[in-house]
Amino acid sequence: MIWNYFLMAAGVSSASWILSALIPKKDFIRNLLVLMGILSMAVYIGFLWNSLERPPLRTLGETRLWYSLFISIIGLITYYRWRYLWMLYYCLFMSLLFLFINYMHPENFSKTLMPALQSPWFVPHVVVYIISYAFLAASSLVAIYGLYQVKRERFDVKYMLVADNLVYLGFAS
Repeated sequence: MIWNYFLMAAGVSSASWILSALIPKKDFIRNLLVLMGILSMAVYIGFLWNSLERPPLRTLGETRLWYSLFISIIGLITYYRWRYLWMLYYCLFMSLLFLFINYMHPENFSKTLMPALQSPWFVPHVVVYIISYAFLAASSLVAIYGLYQVKRERFDVKYMLVADNLVYLGFAS
């Protein structure tokens, strides 16, 4: 039953994010579609958590769900802060990629959690490192784009400042 909900949530998220990329110069509609995709994934993770009766952080597939959620949120935050539409699209593409990998390699969602993972620190630890990875991945992309601009002799310091700020956020979390 959980897998059927994944297909629905991933379908809504994918359709929303793909449509948002096809909307030219309509910030409000684009942002609404991106938020709808994020909300779809967040609701699915919430239902998954409830049905498993434990945080969905045990398997690689569950971790990919969180990463897909967080990288799309970071893409939207980066777009709001610095207005890099390419960054939003990259983050949405990465989210779609992780959802596709989950579709191609479904995990067994079992309710059991091994004793080593039954600590109260398990959930905050895993969530924080996934958020950190998402920020650091976003920073890497901005830095690569900045280096590409250097090669084309159009270097702008703002790309390195954005990458630097994203690294600070990644290391702080």
